[in-house]
Amino acid sequence: MIRPHSRLPKPETPPGVMERSRSLPESFETPATVIGKFIRDKRNSFSAAITKRISSLGRDDDGGGDDEEEIVKEFNLVGLKVIKTLKEEKKELKGRISFFSRSNCRDSGAVRSFFRERNLNFVEINIDVYPGREKELKERTGGSAAVPQIFFNEKLIGGLVALNSLRNSGVLEAKMEEILGRKCPEDAPAPPVYGFDEEEEVMAADEMAEIVRVVRQRVPIQDRIMKMKFVKNCFSGAELVEALIHHLDCGRRKAVEIGKQLARRHFIHHVFG
Repeated sequence: MIRPHSRLPKPETPPGVMERSRSLPESFETPATVIGKFIRDKRNSFSAAITKRISSLGRDDDGGGDDEEEIVKEFNLVGLKVIKTLKEEKKELKGRISFFSRSNCRDSGAVRSFFRERNLNFVEINIDVYPGREKELKERTGGSAAVPQIFFNEKLIGGLVALNSLRNSGVLEAKMEEILGRKCPEDAPAPPVYGFDEEEEVMAADEMAEIVRVVRQRVPIQDRIMKMKFVKNCFSGAELVEALIHHLDCGRRKAVEIGKQLARRHFIHHVFG
């Protein structure tokens, strides 16, 4: 280090600085220092409380507690509250939940979501996909084909309104345990089996499938912009009708009706539902 020449003037302390430095406390803490200290204190107290609680639980498990098992539901720490939720045991249902539905039915979707949220297994019978089951629905409901219609085993519960009524009154769980607690009888609605419908329905589906093969070869399927939205792998209804007219050598009205049949049998669907 090169020191300044001895004859150079020495720097003097500005007036008032010494007085302010003497007035400051010996341990001056900034806001950041205070916050850091607060976090460290909370962390240490939290760790100590957790360690103490785990140690006490371990001593209780070793047999030092009472005969009855002590279940800790909640305990308070410094600045923190921990709540332990006891998981209820799921009761096994021996019966079967089934309901009749239609495609694009809002109430049917609500019933489906209701059972899924409660992790309940159910069987959905879509009478648009399985039109032969509509006759069964009318027989079970006394002539009505309105959907959804919910069944617990062979017992008809009703639609969405009846389901909400049971839930709001608090008797839904008891009703399920009463009916679904036993094995499902043979006269309950059977689960649909794809590919084993009536013979005439299979023949009609085969005819529709043959038309679909021709449509896939003659109708241009490509990405399009519809209603200011980009849609992939689609075709226009007008092009479909023109292809059916030329292939089947039929009128426009019949071609439109065939297109509707393709939609009802879920070979095609509208890009916007």
